[in-house]
Amino acid sequence: MPPPSSSPSPPSSSSPSQAPPKPAKPSPSRILVAVDGSACAKKALDAALEMAREMGATVYILMVVEKLPLVAARRDMMASVEALMEKDARVLLADYATLAERRGVKAETIVAKGHPANIILYTAKAKGADMIVVGRRGLGGFRGLLMGSVSSAVLQNSKVPVLVIK
Repeated sequence: MPPPSSSPSPPSSSSPSQAPPKPAKPSPSRILVAVDGSACAKKALDAALEMAREMGATVYILMVVEKLPLVAARRDMMASVEALMEKDARVLLADYATLAERRGVKAETIVAKGHPANIILYTAKAKGADMIVVGRRGLGGFRGLLMGSVSSAVLQNSKVPVLVIK
């Protein structure tokens, strides 16, 4: 009588079992970079463009024009100043878009009005950004001891990774 057939057993290994490799984290495909014309914001833009070029990501270059307070100013005068600020923002963003194009990065520029940290967070969500890049300090009036108030607020409230550039 032939011996009962048994299913083959897996080969035994004397080495400890290895856990399967962890899947690689996906790299960002949409990077939002906030700029304000400061040297620190330009460094943030350069970092975002370099990452985007290496990863094949799209960059959204955002400049927020803060609304002026209604303190001791006429409305028509404030509207003129805000319009001039918006025009200056568009000129700067056009230069940044040209820079992105020269570096082989797909970029979209955005000018928005409001509180910078709120607008950055809102725009990141609206554009489906995987990452936000900001400068540590910008052109704001009062500067924090270690980090600007805008970058600090973005870092504390963002749902996506934030890279703060010195």
